Amino acid sequence: MSRSNFYADLYVPAIETIKISAMKRILLIMMLGAVIFLGFSPVVSAENKALKQVDGPEGPACDEDEKRDSPAKKRSHFKGHWGGFEIGLNNYFTENYDFSIPAEIDYMSLHSGKSRNINLNFGQLSIGLARHVGFVTGLGIGWNNYMFSGDNNIIKNDAGDIVELEREIYYPDQTLKKSKFSTFYLKLPVLFEVQIPTDHQRLNISAGPVGALKLGSYSVMRFDNDDKIKSDDDFNLNLFRYGVTARIGYENFNIYGTYYFTPLFKTNMGPGGVDLYPFEIGIAFSID
Repeated sequence: MSRSNFYADLYVPAIETIKISAMKRILLIMMLGAVIFLGFSPVVSAENKALKQVDGPEGPACDEDEKRDSPAKKRSHFKGHWGGFEIGLNNYFTENYDFSIPAEIDYMSLHSGKSRNINLNFGQLSIGLARHVGFVTGLGIGWNNYMFSGDNNIIKNDAGDIVELEREIYYPDQTLKKSKFSTFYLKLPVLFEVQIPTDHQRLNISAGPVGALKLGSYSVMRFDNDDKIKSDDDFNLNLFRYGVTARIGYENFNIYGTYYFTPLFKTNMGPGGVDLYPFEIGIAFSID
């Protein structure tokens, strides 16, 4: 059995309205990604055609010829590492990069090993400055799941404050199996990437700012009898956020980390008025 609200007095938007809104957002993202892809494809094709014309009848030029390549041709060889799939863990700091959650909001404590994030990156654009140096940008969709370690969840009360939802008060006859809070963001990074040749492969190092737009959020409580309570709300989350991201890896395998300078919740409108700063760390698989 699944219910769309935590308790009768809490207003929750109709599920059908939420589904329609989500579909519109997903369609808009897909259209934007298609426009970017189609817009850049002719440029890439023209560059590839020009490169083929330079190659001799017996194949690509040798290393000595590559050394004599024009700066424009060297820049055209650059391809960054953004597009692809990422999976990792997410959590948040309080001020001064402190992992400790204040006692008054201990209900925000997370199960670190089960709080995971998934990112799908697409629409990559590489801007070469040299053969192995350049800028990379694109779009990404990120899902963040914050798994609570306590017997609770969070709720937005009638006053608009984020407070604890205690299972033992609202659902005393239920045994909580898992409880999480999830967010959904559209991301746009601008990365500076350096590629270090090693034999015939490359070591990749990149870093830069990243901005994100909130697309949705919800919370879920699942019980041992398979009952599920879901609440869709904005939870006083910041609509926009910005931070920094960095990654290092070998060819198409990378390790990434992202930290946001913008608090997860709006200032003075989060749990107990405490600012929580989200971060992610994980592994990435880029697609050529």
